[in-house]
Amino acid sequence: MSKDIMELLPFYVNGTLGGKEKDKVEQAIIDDPSLKDDLRYLEGLRREVKAYEIENSPGELGLKRLQKSLEEEKLKSDPIARARSRITSEQNRTWRMIAVAACVLLMIQTIIVAPHWMQGGTLVAAGGQSEAEISVTFAPDATESDIRGLLLGLNLNIVEGPSALGVYHLSTDDDIQQAVQALKSRDDLVESAQVEK
Repeated sequence: MSKDIMELLPFYVNGTLGGKEKDKVEQAIIDDPSLKDDLRYLEGLRREVKAYEIENSPGELGLKRLQKSLEEEKLKSDPIARARSRITSEQNRTWRMIAVAACVLLMIQTIIVAPHWMQGGTLVAAGGQSEAEISVTFAPDATESDIRGLLLGLNLNIVEGPSALGVYHLSTDDDIQQAVQALKSRDDLVESAQVEK
């Protein structure tokens, strides 16, 4: 009995041999009676394995149990998954309600503000709106603290600036002409000051 035949015998029992190999194994079984005993043993073993798989297969229920145990193992090792598993449906509902409330508030705000924009109006920042502005350029050697002191002393607010050319736009609630004259009098800090409408 050759080693090749012994290696091919399980494939013969399973019915997966074809052609010359199948003929070779069948001829060897006819020639060697001890191979018949091996063949019967392998056939019996195959029947037992098939019967065992059918009777003791875990099936769908076993698969679900396995998936559940894998999920539990994942929860133990993954803190994010553990936190997600603790979120209740009530907490999910609460967040949804908060999101809906935020959307409603945004919609109300849009309803209030949009008509003003459509009428061509301009929105004014909390500081108020001035009819005219003062356009000012400061001396290159003027420090920030000197400029701040001057603006606070004259009750002036920066509306815009400095631009690329160093121009500031200022507003005031006081007399605008007096503010311009006061700025021009500080020629150590101010290069130019004029009213713009």
